[in-house]
Amino acid sequence: MRITELLKKESIELGVKVADKNAAIDKLISLMDAGGRLNSIQGYKEGILAREALGSTAIGEGIAIPHAKVDAVKEPGLAAMVVPEGVDYEAFDGSLANLIFMIAAPAAGDDVHLQALSRLSTLLMNPGFKESLIGAKDADEFLDIIDKAENERFGEEEKKTQAAKNGAEDKKTEKKEAGQSDQNASAVNAHYRVLAVTACPTGIAHTYMAAENLENTGKKLGISLKAETDGSGGAQNVLTKEEIADFYLKEGVKKVVIKLGTSGSYSKERMDDGSYVENEEVCFKVPVIDTVGAGDGFAAGVISATLEGLDDKKILERGNAIGAMQVMNLSDNEGLPTINELNEFLKTYQKKN
Repeated sequence: MRITELLKKESIELGVKVADKNAAIDKLISLMDAGGRLNSIQGYKEGILAREALGSTAIGEGIAIPHAKVDAVKEPGLAAMVVPEGVDYEAFDGSLANLIFMIAAPAAGDDVHLQALSRLSTLLMNPGFKESLIGAKDADEFLDIIDKAENERFGEEEKKTQAAKNGAEDKKTEKKEAGQSDQNASAVNAHYRVLAVTACPTGIAHTYMAAENLENTGKKLGISLKAETDGSGGAQNVLTKEEIADFYLKEGVKKVVIKLGTSGSYSKERMDDGSYVENEEVCFKVPVIDTVGAGDGFAAGVISATLEGLDDKKILERGNAIGAMQVMNLSDNEGLPTINELNEFLKTYQKKN
């Protein structure tokens, strides 16, 4: 859902003066109510204050995005206000908040507040966007600035999403755009110079701000970059196993082996003739006691199998097997087996379908 669909003119006020954070919250709640989004002003305020009690929703650099997902919300919405002189919103960087967006989401609805937070946080990292909003002369100009920024940043993405929903996009094109490689193909995503993953303790604003900042900086420096965001709404722009493998292969690595968590493992190797060979193995079905040490167990399996000269499928299988044995035990090394214990495991436990 677009920001401009959530933000009504009635819920925007510019040139506001407030004494403190509590006054700012009260003003924003009244703006939210003016847009007809609330069932209960008091219930919504309780939700906002409960979220603030977990930590200020000021994200620094003069911006705050308070939000609540509660039964007191009738329908999802946004409110916004500009405080030219700033207000102390308890930001981690000590900055006064000049631009504040408030988000309301119904308790039983989708995580629209996270979607809005994601978009807002991304746009607020664009040079000049925040300053343009603060300098807007009226609510119409404020909305127009957001609408243009959304079109510029998310327009193509929205078109592709809609086309996919309508079944109008060719499956093969989708596969290539998603970065999925074909068997023995050259490194499809070799154009990425940097791969990144961003996240923050609360999994919201800074996750997306960091990713956008990295991408903007990459553009300035002429460095191609892809950033995966792992926020509360789930992982987005996810790095594929092919992209990760191709990144290292481009740097001169001959073979890349990747642990895929509960899915299994994957490898891609550049052959002497310039072709590429890919292999993938599913993991084993085992009871999980403790995941600590699973990566070490996987690495031990891959390295030992490689030293023994086993083929790629057997290398991945052993890595999966020792990783699985490790998660069946407490601590980081109790599950590491002898060769006899490993062979017994392979006879006893089945792979996932």
